[in-house]
Amino acid sequence: MTWPSTFAPGTQGYMKDKIADQLGQRADLATQIAEAITNAITFYQPHRFIFSETRDISLNTAVSQEFYSSTDDPLIGTLFAFDYITVTIGTAKFDVQRYQPEQIELLTQTGTQKGQPYAFSYYNYQLRFYPVPDNIYPLTIAAHQLIPAPAADNTTGNNWMTDAENLIVSRAKYQLAIHWTKNQAMAELMTAAVTEAYDELAARTNRLAGTGYFTPTQF
Repeated sequence: MTWPSTFAPGTQGYMKDKIADQLGQRADLATQIAEAITNAITFYQPHRFIFSETRDISLNTAVSQEFYSSTDDPLIGTLFAFDYITVTIGTAKFDVQRYQPEQIELLTQTGTQKGQPYAFSYYNYQLRFYPVPDNIYPLTIAAHQLIPAPAADNTTGNNWMTDAENLIVSRAKYQLAIHWTKNQAMAELMTAAVTEAYDELAARTNRLAGTGYFTPTQF
């Protein structure tokens, strides 16, 4: 690990070299730094940020198929939360409402009710539609999805290395401080740095995704 890094900014290799330099050129911690970065990404993957939101997941139903899993589309197994699902009929889109799994179970009964799906549930890593599709229906899924770690040290364009760089660096250094270097002072500094980086990223997400208005609650 050298500094300045031989890797391009925004890559995992650059982040590894940056952390090693900030720790005082600790080349002996190469394996630990790599693990700390991986752990930091894994820790924050379930957290929702602007770069982990998508409406680009497409799924076509199959005739008489009620359940859909990652076998039907790998992305189904990488979702943390659903925002909405729409079904396209001709050129028009219609909302597919989310029901509780028990509601779908009771509605489906023997599974003989078939038609254009207007309801879905998610349970046991499976999407379930009601009525059971009687045709091929194109679906658009908007959701919070898992963003994987970079495939290699020189991979470019990974959001964890760009949008969330400060958060991942701070969290990785925090883990290094408490698990490997046993540096209490750095752990305390990184606790504050992690909070600051997380709050900034969350605020950016809220500014971009929110409407800026409160919705009144009906009592």
